[in-house]
Amino acid sequence: MSKKYVTFFVLMCLMWIQGIPSKAKDLNLSFSDSCAVFRTSVKGKPVEGVLESYRIELPVYKKALFYASRFKGFDGINQNFSWPVDRLSALFDASFEPVPTIDKPVNCGIFLVLELQDGSYWVVQPVAINSAMSWIEVVDDNHIDIKYGTMGTEEVDLKDAPVFAYGRSGDVYKVVNAIWSSLVKDKYIADNLKLRKDKVYPEPFKYLGWCSWEHFRKNINEKVLLEAVDGIEKSDVPIRWVLVDHGHQTQVKDKLINFEVSPEKFPRGWSPLLSKRSDKIKWFGLWHCMYGIWGGISANHKMDDLKPYLMKNDRGRIIINGSPEAADLFYNKMVSSASDNDFDFIKIDVQTRDFNNYLMISNPVEAHHNNAAALERYAKKKLDGLMNCMAQNLPCAFNTKYSATTRVSVDYKLNSIPLARNHIYQGFQNTLWMGQTVWPDHDMFHSSDARLGRLMAVSKAMSAAPIYLSDPPKNFVDDYISPLAFSDGEILRPMAPGTSLPKSLFNNVLTGDGVYYVIAPLTETSAAVVAYSLSNKNTKNITEVEVTAEDYTYADAMVQPYPGRRELPAEGLVYYDWYTKKGNVLKDKYAFNLKNMEDRLVLLCEIENGWSVIGLENKYLSPVAVKKYKAEKNKLTVSLKENAPFVIYSDKPLLKCQYASYKKLDNGFYLVTPDSGKNQFVMYK
Repeated sequence: MSKKYVTFFVLMCLMWIQGIPSKAKDLNLSFSDSCAVFRTSVKGKPVEGVLESYRIELPVYKKALFYASRFKGFDGINQNFSWPVDRLSALFDASFEPVPTIDKPVNCGIFLVLELQDGSYWVVQPVAINSAMSWIEVVDDNHIDIKYGTMGTEEVDLKDAPVFAYGRSGDVYKVVNAIWSSLVKDKYIADNLKLRKDKVYPEPFKYLGWCSWEHFRKNINEKVLLEAVDGIEKSDVPIRWVLVDHGHQTQVKDKLINFEVSPEKFPRGWSPLLSKRSDKIKWFGLWHCMYGIWGGISANHKMDDLKPYLMKNDRGRIIINGSPEAADLFYNKMVSSASDNDFDFIKIDVQTRDFNNYLMISNPVEAHHNNAAALERYAKKKLDGLMNCMAQNLPCAFNTKYSATTRVSVDYKLNSIPLARNHIYQGFQNTLWMGQTVWPDHDMFHSSDARLGRLMAVSKAMSAAPIYLSDPPKNFVDDYISPLAFSDGEILRPMAPGTSLPKSLFNNVLTGDGVYYVIAPLTETSAAVVAYSLSNKNTKNITEVEVTAEDYTYADAMVQPYPGRRELPAEGLVYYDWYTKKGNVLKDKYAFNLKNMEDRLVLLCEIENGWSVIGLENKYLSPVAVKKYKAEKNKLTVSLKENAPFVIYSDKPLLKCQYASYKKLDNGFYLVTPDSGKNQFVMYK
C-alpha cells in the first residue's frame, strides 16, 4: 500500500470515527410539520474530502434511529443497519453493546429518524448527486453535523445544490414519503432516480426463481448447472427463472480476464444451459461484480480496448478510471456478456465497494455516478431487469434510475439463526427509506432450512420483491414453497412492500426482549401482520404479542402515492391466524406468545355486511388470491384467481353455496371447497 493511500486512509478513518475538528456552520432549521430541502452553493476544493459542514441542534426527542454501516466510511456493502437508541451519543460509548454478527456502527449515518416528545417524527435524509454527497455525524446527544463533500480532491462548482432533506410529521411514513417525493423532482437528482411507483417491475420477478449462490457458491460448472436445471424442470415446484451467480467468469485469483464464460468450467459456452429454456423455466439471469470481480481486473486481462481507460488504485486494484467514456465501454461489455448470450436479466454485486475504489482520485462520487449511470442505461436498453446487490450506501441508492430492485438485507445463510435475526430486522427496517425507490430484495433462501424454512418464506412473501430459492432441487420443501405462488409460479405479492409498524420501529429487538412487527397491504380491504421474536438474549424464551385494530390503520405505509392511514371499517375486522388456521372478530386485540426465533402470520380483513373474505387457505397472503368479491346483506359472491379451498367469515350461519361445498369452522368461519373447474361462487346466509 502506498504512502499516499495510507495518509488518505488515516484521514478518512479519523473523520469517520471521530469527525474532523473543523468549524461547522450552525443551522437554524424549522421543526414545523412540513418537509424541506437544505441547499448550498459552493465552489472550491474539498479538505479531507469535505466541502462544508453544518451543525444542527436537534429537537427534544425520546428515541432515535440511526442508520449506518458497521464498516468504516461508505463501504456499507450489504450491511447498512438501523441502530435504535434513547440518546445518540450512546452509539459510540465504549459500553455500547455490539449486536452479534453486526458489531457496532460507525459515525457515518445515511438516514436518521427521531421520535419527538409529542409522538411526532423528525427525519433527516442526506443525498448524493452527480458530484457530491452528504452524511450524518453525531456530535453529542443534542447535535449532529451534516458533512457535504466528494471524498476526493478535485474542485467543484455547485450552485443551489441539495445537501439534505428533512421534515416532521405525526406520521413517520408520510414524512419519509414526502421527503423522497420531493428529492426525485430535484434538478440535481431527477435524472438519476425515480420513485418505486414510477418504475417498471421486471416480468421475471413476478414469478418464483432459483439462484445458484447459497448452495453451490463459486463451485459451479456446466455439469452442476445442467443437473440443477434438470432437477428444477422435473420438480413440482413452479420455478420460472434461474440466476447464475458468482463462479462463471474467466478470471485469475479473483481478478477478471474478460467477460467471457470460463472455458474450463463451461467448455461449450452458455449454449447447453440456455437451451434448457422451456415453458417452465422461461428466464435466465447472470451475475457480475460492479467492477469486474472482487479483486478488480487482472493485469493480464484480454480487453485491449479498455487499456486506455484503466487505472490502478492505491490498493493495487485495477479498475476503470471513472470517466464517462470508460464507464460507457466497460458496462456495455458487461451487460452485453449477458444479452449477447440470451440472458434476460443481470445481477450486479458489490456496488458500494465500487465507490470506495475511487477514494484516492479526484472525485469518487462522480466516478461512481458515471459507472452507475452507464450500467443503468445499458441494462435498460439490452435486458429485462437489473438486480442491485450490496448497494446500501447513498451513491448507490441515488443512482437507480430504471432498476427496480435492491438487496436491503444481509446475506441469508443456511441454518444460521444469528444471521437470520439480523436479516429479518435489517430488511424490513431498510425498507422504510430504500423502499421508496426500489422493491426491497430480501435475498434467496433454502426451503429445506430445518429451523428457518417457513419463517424465511413468509418474510419474502411480505417483501413484495423477488422470491428465489437456493436449495438443490431434490431438497425443495413444497409445504413452504407452494403457499408463496400460484400453480404457474406467479407470486402472491402485497400491494406494497412490508415494513415495520411504528410500535416496533424503535425497539431494540435484537438485544432486548421486544416483539418486531411488520405490516403489508394485501388488498384495499385486507393486510398482513407478521410478529417476530428476534432477541439474541431473551432469557424468558417467551414473548407476549398483541395484534390490534390500530395496526391495520398503518397497512398502506409503503403505498405510493402515500394515501395516509386507513380508517377502521364501520363493521370492524376479523383476524385469521394463518399458522393455527383459526380466527375471530378482532375486538380489542389478538394476543398470543412466541418462543424465541418464532414468527406468526396474522391476516386482518374488513367486515362488510357481516361478511369477510380471507381467501385461499393454502396461500400465505390469502386475500391476494381473491380476484374480486361483492358482499351484500345476505349474499356473498367471490371470484378466485385459482381453484382451491378458501376461507370466509359470516356473522350468521350459511344456508347454501353454489358451485362449492363448505365446512363450518369456529367463530363464524367457513372453509369453502370449490367444485372442479369453478372459480366463482355465491354464498347465502
